[in-house]
Amino acid sequence: MSSNIPHARQLLHTALTLDMSDEARSLVYEALGYMTRTFTKTRAPVEARKVTKLTAINILKTHSRDPHLSCRAIGEIFGVNQGRVSEIIAAGYAGMEAYE
Repeated sequence: MSSNIPHARQLLHTALTLDMSDEARSLVYEALGYMTRTFTKTRAPVEARKVTKLTAINILKTHSRDPHLSCRAIGEIFGVNQGRVSEIIAAGYAGMEAYE
């Protein structure tokens, strides 16, 4: 079973509307506190350029023409991180809805 934290939080909030002991209510509030993420540092600015659908298609075409070309080499051609190239190749044309 996969986790669904938002649903679990909703269930716990619903449980708080029911009759329960003060000890149980305290435990529910404590559990809710563990179900949120607090960011303690600022995020780094985005440095990578945004990958468009056209760029993703061209990456796939380049890979299909020369499958022995590394993701790093393809990334250098298009100015894209090699990890992003790997994701595009793994998703194939079915993953195109992720790009504008």
